[in-house]
Amino acid sequence: MLLGHCLWQAGRQKIGKTTGAFIADFEDMLANPGTYIGLFAPGKDQATALLRQGFKEVITLEDGSKFDLWNQLFRPYFIIDNVHKKVMKNGSTIEAITLDENTTPGRAIDVLHIEEIDKAVDDPQKLRALGAVLPTIRARRGYAKIRITCNNKSPVYRVLREELKIFGSSNFPIYMEKPYNIEIEKFTGQHHIYNEHIEYDGKADIDDILKVFMDAIMGKAYTQSQLGNIDDYEGHVWNPDKLDIAYEKGKKYRFKPHYEHSAMGIDPGAVHAFAITIWGMEGVGKRSEFIKLWSARYTISGRTEEEKEKMVKIIAKDCAVHYLDFDCEFVASESNSGALLIIRFIGYYVKKLKKQREQNADQYKQTHATWDIRWTNWSADKEQGFDRSAVPARADHITLMNILFDYMMVTIPILNDADSVMKLEFARYNPANKGSRDNKYKGDMVDSDSSMLCLWQLSGGYDFLELLLQERSEEGGAVLL
Repeated sequence: MLLGHCLWQAGRQKIGKTTGAFIADFEDMLANPGTYIGLFAPGKDQATALLRQGFKEVITLEDGSKFDLWNQLFRPYFIIDNVHKKVMKNGSTIEAITLDENTTPGRAIDVLHIEEIDKAVDDPQKLRALGAVLPTIRARRGYAKIRITCNNKSPVYRVLREELKIFGSSNFPIYMEKPYNIEIEKFTGQHHIYNEHIEYDGKADIDDILKVFMDAIMGKAYTQSQLGNIDDYEGHVWNPDKLDIAYEKGKKYRFKPHYEHSAMGIDPGAVHAFAITIWGMEGVGKRSEFIKLWSARYTISGRTEEEKEKMVKIIAKDCAVHYLDFDCEFVASESNSGALLIIRFIGYYVKKLKKQREQNADQYKQTHATWDIRWTNWSADKEQGFDRSAVPARADHITLMNILFDYMMVTIPILNDADSVMKLEFARYNPANKGSRDNKYKGDMVDSDSSMLCLWQLSGGYDFLELLLQERSEEGGAVLL
């Protein structure tokens, strides 16, 4: 239990998970003066009963003798002992708290100890409270610990087990117990660490772990609202005030039937995930405006090969329909294995559907779409057999994006969940940390092709910057350096 974060699933009674968890709590309190441990349980009576059980359990040993935890171990260290709180002489505290969405927020907790999480997630009110309490340990960062016990192999436990095992036993041990030996008909207390053979590169950040928990039990939208607070983030590149203007404009914007220029950007990711956006452009130089017309995210992970093949075709056809509807001139994509999988399918359906529309002109509006692939990479490295020139330095793209936002030249309507994700990614994007494990907010809706490279291609890159600088200077306005 002292390895840090822990998920422990075992049967009811006589197993020892609650006692073991409380002993670990006690050692944390003893070793780190001023530690605050929040003990959360589904109900008020249950919370106080668990606290009493954890510290005042009388254990019967195999020889029949008794071990009184409170009087023989814990008592000398505490100065306050009541039904819902115990305080040590060194200032460390453990408090029993009911999972209630009105009382759980607002605390700063060092150790988050949640008992019987399988019961908590069955009650919508308790579930919301759980979502509110999880982020309370973010302020502690390197000192925070999570201990969660579970009685039954409930769906939430199975999901958490699969998601959390990526962190490995040194970061998040997942204990499963096989306490009852049917051959000798006796409780053995035998443990099994589910992810003991998994290796994780480096120490898991608390936000990584919280995201897994909150995604699994509350959903991604809730996670974004809880962990995606721009004010909590240091080192963001985009001006949040200007960014909001781009989205506020989007609320009032009405799509026009045709744009001077439009294009599709794709971040193929790996062979199992795709992020896709379509952008429109009108005007030249300072009078340019870029409008986000459509966005989508797809995943085919966890599918059989046959299912993947079918899904890729469905995704490609959906993208081709939007490509034609918005009269795209080209598609910008990195030259990686994911691109090899999806781009050729999209191109096939673009050509096929365009021909069908021309044959049934009375049913479809005329499309001005042309199929053109513009392969782009951030560096000159050859990848997956491609030999493509590198795009300009990433810093140039960042300069362009800052100009577009600061001069209110971008309109981004929020029409679906992918748009909400895009807003968060724009706000969080930090190019200085690209490729680093510390950059946790890079995302496929912004980085690589789906937005940055697409806008760069539409704008003409350096030509656009030169026009903008020239026109601003001629008017005697702000000079961009």
